[in-house]
Amino acid sequence: PRTGTQSLIARVPYDPNALIGAPRWSPVEDAVYYCQMRVKGQSTMDLVRQRIDRGTLSATGEPEMVLHGLPMSEVGYSISADGSTFLYERETRYSNLFLLRVEGAPGDFAVHETQLTRGTTWKSRADISPDGKSIVFSMSEGDNANIYVMPLPDGALEDAPIASPRQLTFLDAGNDHPVWSRNGEEIAFYSTHGGTPRIWQVPARGGRAEPFPNTDFEPWVADHLDWGPSDKIIRRSTGIRNFVVFDPVSGEQTVLVEDDSLGYIFEPIWSPDGGEILFFWNRDAARPPSMGIWIKSLADGSLRQIDKGAIGAFGWSADGEWVWAYEYDVSTAGAGDCLLYTSPSPRDHG
Repeated sequence: PRTGTQSLIARVPYDPNALIGAPRWSPVEDAVYYCQMRVKGQSTMDLVRQRIDRGTLSATGEPEMVLHGLPMSEVGYSISADGSTFLYERETRYSNLFLLRVEGAPGDFAVHETQLTRGTTWKSRADISPDGKSIVFSMSEGDNANIYVMPLPDGALEDAPIASPRQLTFLDAGNDHPVWSRNGEEIAFYSTHGGTPRIWQVPARGGRAEPFPNTDFEPWVADHLDWGPSDKIIRRSTGIRNFVVFDPVSGEQTVLVEDDSLGYIFEPIWSPDGGEILFFWNRDAARPPSMGIWIKSLADGSLRQIDKGAIGAFGWSADGEWVWAYEYDVSTAGAGDCLLYTSPSPRDHG
């Protein structure tokens, strides 16, 4: 190796769902092998070869696909000395959904659990319907994932029959993060169908899925979607720092925070009446920098900070008078430990 010499041999646009890594020199040719992760339904790896000029340590030609869609881990592969054998570690991931119900009074309660789904596909992002009778979730099928609904069992879980999931979308794409409308009649979700990632909707009873106009997003920011009580949807905006409140009827979109000292925002949560949004805001461009939990009023657009520090929003009380949050207390509890506490909403408590 040449001391202090390095050359760029592969570059892809940033996307947590398509990372590259695990390079290996070819034992028989001037080339480097590396893995590129693909995440749509379940994670797979593509094995790619890039030819190298050893004199200049620079790439020559375009990357070549060697093997596509391998269910392997990023680091679990090896190439034999004669280049004729490829050994890899097969990684199989699957998940299933379970339902928990709590019965009885505080201090004297029982928890009942039942398994809702089975099989070796990946189920994720489950959401309970507003009436509590059904769930919606995303289920992977090879490189794709689609949206499914299923009714929850009635009565005693041990005896109640479990219904089969019913497929709502049939799109050749990654479809994820489904959420119910407040009336339970529509479901919104992220989809990459057609090559342009957008928010889509589909009737909960089944029917044609259609995209919302002007809701393009970058795939790696599709980590939060919520259809609020005010019948508006909150979603990530382009660039991961901010969120947008979107009216699915009028198409009007309003950014959550309009401020030069934006920083980063996480976990916005609708109040029970849909009139306010609770969120963590790290105002890293403020002078001095500050962080804490804030509430925005949709009625007048005002912003109110209700506590300072490394505090994450967790939820609202049913009456909207209190909020739950967690605090990272590294001085007494150790790095990463969380303390759950309540803090009054400034609506009535100042």
